[in-house]
Amino acid sequence: MLAILGIIGCWIPFLNFISIWIAVIGLVLALVGLFLSKKKGLSIAAVVICAVSLIVGIGMYYAAGKAAGNEIKEGISSALEGSEDKEGTEEAEKEETEEQTEKAEKAEKAEKAETEANGKGNLGDYNVVIKSAKTAVGRNDKPIIIVTYEFTNYSSEENSFTWAISDKAYQSGIELSDYYSYSEDLYDSSMSYKNIKSGATIEVSVAYELINDYADVEVEASVLVDIFDSNGKVTKTFSIS
Repeated sequence: MLAILGIIGCWIPFLNFISIWIAVIGLVLALVGLFLSKKKGLSIAAVVICAVSLIVGIGMYYAAGKAAGNEIKEGISSALEGSEDKEGTEEAEKEETEEQTEKAEKAEKAEKAETEANGKGNLGDYNVVIKSAKTAVGRNDKPIIIVTYEFTNYSSEENSFTWAISDKAYQSGIELSDYYSYSEDLYDSSMSYKNIKSGATIEVSVAYELINDYADVEVEASVLVDIFDSNGKVTKTFSIS
């Protein structure tokens, strides 16, 4: 009976593990019967069947285990490959995003630099446009240049050009001194001190004393209080020759 169970179960994967032990027990009992019984035929048949069951069962168990191991290895390998592909894709996407961000930042900086060099741009909470300049003669026949700015206040509180913006002019790399007019014949200097509310725009004029009457004048404007110099500046060059 054990021999029959062993030969049947040895062909079924995983169940053959139990069949192996059934075949071992059957083989032991068959060998005992072979030596103790006078009728040898049935015992010999049992020995043969149990031996075959044992061999087939071990072979099937080994084959099933090997197949399962290969499946596990393939699964792990596929998982690792998938993980590597995912990591590679994420890395490529990250590099592409960083490259696009870098290009956008460079383009923005280039555009900002070009705008600022043309004498207009945002300076913190304000917008300044260096519109025009003209030469004139001040007191004591002093040659001067009068620069007109357009000042827009985007801050939440009212402010004036004088208290919001630092304006400077250079000639041959030397900073020009401010020229103060006490009459409106040349320009109205009081406009630069007028407060304007948020969203309002005003034109102001500021005069500077020229060093000579031939060198170009470079005008620049920046935020008056900018500790970390983070708001940039706008510049424009005027030819007076």
